[in-house]
Amino acid sequence: MITVSDVRKYLNDIPEEHISDDTIRLQIRIAEAIIENEKSSTATQQLIDNAILAKAGELTYIAYTTEMERSLGVLPPAVATHIEDLRKISDLFLSYVKRGTHMKVTAFDLSSSIWDV
Repeated sequence: MITVSDVRKYLNDIPEEHISDDTIRLQIRIAEAIIENEKSSTATQQLIDNAILAKAGELTYIAYTTEMERSLGVLPPAVATHIEDLRKISDLFLSYVKRGTHMKVTAFDLSSSIWDV
C-alpha cells in the first residue's frame, strides 16, 4: 500500500506546506483506481505498487504545480519538463502492469570480439 510519505519521498520530500496530505491521499486513490482497472491478472503486487506510486507522484506533482501557478501567476519553464518526465515513468509502469511483467530491453548488442566492429 502506497502512503502519503511514499509519495512525498518520491517527489524529493516535498513539504506539507506546499501540498497537503489530503491532496496526496486523493491522488493515491485516483492512481489506485487507474492501475486497478488496467492491471493484468499476472501483475505482481510489487509491480502494482510501483505503478501506483509513479502515477500518484505524477498526479500529485500536477496538483502541486497547479497551486504554484495560482500563487505565482506563472510556472518556471522546468516544470513542464518535470511533468513530462513523471508522465513517462508513470506510463512505463502502466505498460508493465498491463502486461503483468516488466520487459528487459537491451539498449545495444555487444559483439563477441572487438575485432567484429
